[in-house]
Amino acid sequence: MADGEAFDALMNTPFRGIRGRRDRVMLLLLRETALSVSELVSLRRGDLNPVTHRLTVGGKTVVLSASLSRALSEYAAVTALVSEDGAMPLFVNEAGQAISRQGFWKNVKARARLAGLPEEYTLQSFRREKNKKG
Repeated sequence: MADGEAFDALMNTPFRGIRGRRDRVMLLLLRETALSVSELVSLRRGDLNPVTHRLTVGGKTVVLSASLSRALSEYAAVTALVSEDGAMPLFVNEAGQAISRQGFWKNVKARARLAGLPEEYTLQSFRREKNKKG
């Protein structure tokens, strides 16, 4: 299965509730921005500028597409993303703490099983694909 097909299969699984919205946005960010999972889980609310649709990651600015901005806005509406405390994690777990790399990977693996992807499936292919294009 080609990387794009695997991503499409992953994105065609059901995304329910706040956790589903969070996972969907995180996957879209990985795909579109080629961030590492470590960079993704370390994002803070202050790193996102919802007005300009820009994200600051490790000193660099990433411009988000309209569809990704829309997904982030939907996530923000559900999670009250607009906060005075820019140091708060952008992506949190059920306990309200920053989601860990391992926690996110566990969620992705479960979603990959739902999508019928092979056990050796990884997220690195999305970064490689994006880096080839960029």
